[in-house]
Amino acid sequence: MVFRESLKQYLENYKTVLGFALLLVFVLFFVLSQNFFVSSGSIFADFNIIKSGAIDVALALIAIAIFEFFYSILITLIVFAVRKNMSKVRVQYYLSEKIQKFSFKLFIFFFSFTIVALALQAFLPLAGIPIAVVNLIILIASLLLIFFPQAAVIDESGIRSSIISSIEFFMAHLKESAQIIIAGALMLIVLGIVEFALDQVFFAGNFITPLISLVFIIPFLEIVKSVIYMHKFELVKSVHKEIKPKAAPTSVNVN
Repeated sequence: MVFRESLKQYLENYKTVLGFALLLVFVLFFVLSQNFFVSSGSIFADFNIIKSGAIDVALALIAIAIFEFFYSILITLIVFAVRKNMSKVRVQYYLSEKIQKFSFKLFIFFFSFTIVALALQAFLPLAGIPIAVVNLIILIASLLLIFFPQAAVIDESGIRSSIISSIEFFMAHLKESAQIIIAGALMLIVLGIVEFALDQVFFAGNFITPLISLVFIIPFLEIVKSVIYMHKFELVKSVHKEIKPKAAPTSVNVN
């Protein structure tokens, strides 16, 4: 039911979804950079990036910041679109100012999380902590925070409140959270297979799979999360719930 509703929202917002393709401009930079690599439609940073020269680190952080700035705008637009479609409250009148506010909030969160993650990967191994353990910690933190965009845009909460709301919502809806994680993992596995197959023939897997990831996987999963998050409101539940007609009375009691 949720995935069917999410697919409907995806198709209704195809113009916003196609906007994610603009982020492909950054893929070429990340592919050519020695501090990044692209695999299964995802961009990964080398955990030794902080140990590179000052200029390399600065260029990498600037590229990440610009990428995440536009990424934040697109995520805000897609979450806001789902919120608008599923809510009976009209929100168009403050759309422009809210989009700017939400986008900046998401950008601050994404960029701060990236900096913290890179710092942990660079310095915790120096303290004797295996890099696998560090990556596991980062993975768990990122999973607990998967509903941050929804909390920030739908609840209109601040960064700290959105972090708390994301963790609380994740823990309170473990079944739905697990479904999102499993669906995302399966998509990435399929994408990895597609990339391998394309590289055997066209040697273009690193360019085609990011396109698939940007115009389908990322926006679709954000829509799924938004649909699930919106269903916590009783008003939305009642609107989307099929109402069964009440049976007609068989007799009338007249006093």
